[in-house]
Parts: sequence; C-alpha cells; structure tokens
Amino acid sequence: MQQMRAIVLPVLGLTLFCAGAAHAAPASPCALLTTQQVSAVLGATFDKAIPAGPKICEWIATGASGPNGTKKVELVLVPANTFATRLTPMPAPVTRTPVSVGDAANYETTPMGGTLSVQKGATYFILQVRGVPLANQQAMEIALAQDILALL
Repeated sequence: MQQMRAIVLPVLGLTLFCAGAAHAAPASPCALLTTQQVSAVLGATFDKAIPAGPKICEWIATGASGPNGTKKVELVLVPANTFATRLTPMPAPVTRTPVSVGDAANYETTPMGGTLSVQKGATYFILQVRGVPLANQQAMEIALAQDILALL
C-alpha cells in the first residue's frame, strides 16, 4: 500500500500540473498569431509581430496604405474584470452584440469601427483590425480569433 501511494501521488500531482498549464493564460500575445495567419486573413504582407507592451501585440502591413489606411491588427490580453465590463450594454452610438466565439464573446461597434472581445477558459483578449472596410472588420476579427482559440 505504501508503494502504491508513493507512485499514485506524484502521478496525480503531475496530471494536475499539466491540466492547469493547458488552461494558463499565454505569456505573450505575439505568440498567439503568426504573420502568415494575419497576412492570409487581411490579404496583405506583414513582416513580424511587434510587441507594444507585455500584454499587447501589433501586426502592421508593409507597403503603401489603402483607402482605409494602413492595415493593422492589435491583440491585447486583458484581465477578467476588463472583459466583464465589455459585456455590459453601452448607450448609442456604441452597440455590443454577443458572438459565438470561444466560451464568451461580443462584438462592439462604434462609428470608428469594431472590436472583438473573447474569453476562452482563463484567457481573455481583445482583437482589433484596422485599415479595412468597416463591413469586413468583424469577419476578419472572428477569423483571427478562431486561429488564436485553436492554440488555447
């Protein structure tokens, strides 16, 4: 019995450690998308991910900007309380609409564009695409979010 306990407890501890690690928040938002994924969704060339702080990563298209400005993606890892505030209704002209992405998500629309907020387990992030027609932003943000969710 003593030998069985000596084997079971370390195995159980390793199992719990690995299960917790699988749901831990990512250390860097730049590791959640590749430049190839961003390029494919936005139809432009992106050289690299640019850390803009410990919880922010940007991808900026190379070359000339189009009629909607330079194509850009911004990904921000946020704490749970920030995510929760993004679920509350806002007065016009801001609208917040639930979206079927991850465990919980909503899409915020303003006259300047849209922003997708997503939760998956203990990870919360906000994703913005800029420099594309407003009509395409939501679909692009959802496509990128699905790429991110595949890693979480």
